[in-house]
Amino acid sequence: MKMKNQMKKKMTLLHCNLLGSRYYDCLGSRYFSRDYSKVQEYHELMFNLIEEVSLLYSSYSTRIFDRISAEECADMLEHIVSGNYQLSPILVYHMKEDEIESFSNRKTVLSSSFCGLLRHYPNNQAGYTTFARPSTDTDVVLIAALEQVLLKNTVNRECPCIDNLIYDFHSDINKYMNPVNRIYRLDIDFPPDIGLFLTRLSSINLQPDTRLYQLITSFLNLSYIDEDGLCHESKNGAYTVGDISRIVQNLVFKEIFDDEFQKLFPGVSFTRFVSQVIIGTKDSDEVLFNEEAGYALLKSLGLTGHIVSIGQGDSPIPICGNKLVFIDNRL
Repeated sequence: MKMKNQMKKKMTLLHCNLLGSRYYDCLGSRYFSRDYSKVQEYHELMFNLIEEVSLLYSSYSTRIFDRISAEECADMLEHIVSGNYQLSPILVYHMKEDEIESFSNRKTVLSSSFCGLLRHYPNNQAGYTTFARPSTDTDVVLIAALEQVLLKNTVNRECPCIDNLIYDFHSDINKYMNPVNRIYRLDIDFPPDIGLFLTRLSSINLQPDTRLYQLITSFLNLSYIDEDGLCHESKNGAYTVGDISRIVQNLVFKEIFDDEFQKLFPGVSFTRFVSQVIIGTKDSDEVLFNEEAGYALLKSLGLTGHIVSIGQGDSPIPICGNKLVFIDNRL
């Protein structure tokens, strides 16, 4: 309760009024006026996005987003709603290995969770570690807000995060994989055209004409640009920045894969973390699941992936979260 009260005190006029009435900024320089309540009437998710942007900025403007002025944030909201906000290319930079620890302790946007480690990148330099991050601070705010909006449609928790999903994944393995005779690990590949799957979702409106669809697909197709201004194309580079790609995959696979699996294999135990599915089978199962059935299911859904399995006495298989799963149900 104390934490919630503190958060309310940190709420500035930016959050309280950009979503409704007019206000005068702290510098007394100009008025900002825009009523975003009408946005909620035709697209609630877009309203939620600008609300999250405003909340993030007002909560962290003095500690993390101090280089973004209130006026810049107001302009950012205008561009998001109008569809004119353009995400910048992902910035790639190289850091000496002995500088990483001090860098990671800095409370800045650059050392946030939006820094991604690039293990495979053209022109990696010996003795350096290569990272990727959004090019601008406003991109960080938007990416963080977009993650929260999508997570709230995925994770039923007050403060959702991707860690909630992996905790549930491990808990479900302990709960549902006992007892089983064989365990399968099915790894679903990231769909080359994720946009086609987004349009098939019924739980959330992500049609091509929506701003959220455009922002998601734009982010997932961003190119790299290094410190010298050189642009390198990559098939999956942007996915290392933030958690949007995993959150989007979870949205898609929850509705498209999970629902179909339950229809085809009723009674067969399974749990999933983003793209990794753990399936446990028993001799008493009414419907047979095996590698052949698994690949047939993926093909019918327009997906690809890889399946491995273990039986009693076989070596354990690694799963997400740096854990091992055994047939005797120990993690």
